[in-house]
Amino acid sequence: MKINNVEWDDDFFPYYTPKEMLEMGIFGGKYMNDIKDQFPVFWFFKAKMVKRGQPKDINLNYFRADASLPLKDWQDKGWILEHDDHGWFQWYCNYFIGRRIPNEDRIQIERWRNTVRRHSAMLINRRRETGLSYPSHSQAILHWAWNPDEEMSKYINNNKLAHTILVRLKDKSEEEIKEAKDSKFVLSSKTTPRIRVSENVLGYYELVKALPLLDNDISIYKNTGKFSEFLLRVNILSRGTKKLLENIVISKEPNKLDYFN
Repeated sequence: MKINNVEWDDDFFPYYTPKEMLEMGIFGGKYMNDIKDQFPVFWFFKAKMVKRGQPKDINLNYFRADASLPLKDWQDKGWILEHDDHGWFQWYCNYFIGRRIPNEDRIQIERWRNTVRRHSAMLINRRRETGLSYPSHSQAILHWAWNPDEEMSKYINNNKLAHTILVRLKDKSEEEIKEAKDSKFVLSSKTTPRIRVSENVLGYYELVKALPLLDNDISIYKNTGKFSEFLLRVNILSRGTKKLLENIVISKEPNKLDYFN
């Protein structure tokens, strides 16, 4: 199955999109406040976050419970991989918008499956035995993009059930894109023109991710002399999206992005 125009690993079927998780409340609102410029702006319109430099606020978490270790603990335990220095959720956000690093993807997907399978089974059993809700445990599972009311094992053992989760994720992603299109949202600062969503969804996501790295002056898109410098600064783009952007810059396909006042 393809999600956001990119092939998706069938073994990875997260229950929630990154945008949903940010709006529900995760990591005390702290996790993304220094890297949010790497991701689509509209993810953060309704996100529950503290301001940069402030400590996490547990009251922003969906279950109002603390369920995350400090980043240093992850670093000390060797859980941080090369391309995502904030950990698993950052990897998931990058995977969601189309980045693929096969070796690291396989490690992170296996980590997700093992963690969620173990902890979701533990939580469901403890709830059944005690009748208690265990908000910290529920919040921890939410941090791994899973619904704490669902035991993962039954989805791992049933490909059709797992597929229904992927269909939901695909539909939700398309719904979020449509909502962003309809709202004609602002991508960056007041000095940067507003840009409608590209019809090429992968290209759109990568462009959104690239824009914060650029100067505010939109003329850089039309200045072919700076295009090679631009690509060096935005090495996160796929080959196909570089070609898409190159066509935009040299006005071969001016209809791909629609500027408006």
